[in-house]
Amino acid sequence: MESIVVFLIPLSILYLFSIPVYYLIQSLLKKRITNKKIRILILWLLTIVFTPVFFISCIVLFFMVINYYPKHAFTANRWATEKDTRYEIEDDLIDSKLLIGKSKAEVIQLVGLEGNDIKSDSWRYFTGRKPGLNFRSSVLKVDYKAGKVKKAERVVLAD
Repeated sequence: MESIVVFLIPLSILYLFSIPVYYLIQSLLKKRITNKKIRILILWLLTIVFTPVFFISCIVLFFMVINYYPKHAFTANRWATEKDTRYEIEDDLIDSKLLIGKSKAEVIQLVGLEGNDIKSDSWRYFTGRKPGLNFRSSVLKVDYKAGKVKKAERVVLAD
């Protein structure tokens, strides 16, 4: 009984998605194919082919929408004032390699010290929780070598 339910649920979801696909294809074919038998055959074939495509497209679109967040250019002011949404400017900070080669004093001037030990060669800055199904926080990790920034990268924290 349980295996039947597992089979019927996805089938019913596909059936629901097939309804708009069917009517859309029907409206497109009505004027183009005048022979009714051929039109109905093509209509059903195209509905069978395009329903899974439409279903998968809707799922992909759903995940794209819930994982979307705006990306902005890095500014020291935005970094200082919008601590919970730093992930929006983190990519620009990393990709532009703005911190690479800077001294600790220059980094403090740009992004602050925020509880990092001045003597440590690895600093971390909280960048917030990105929207979506991933409920993990991330930090910007800045590594120093000989007093200069060697690497700046995003690190996802395990909850």
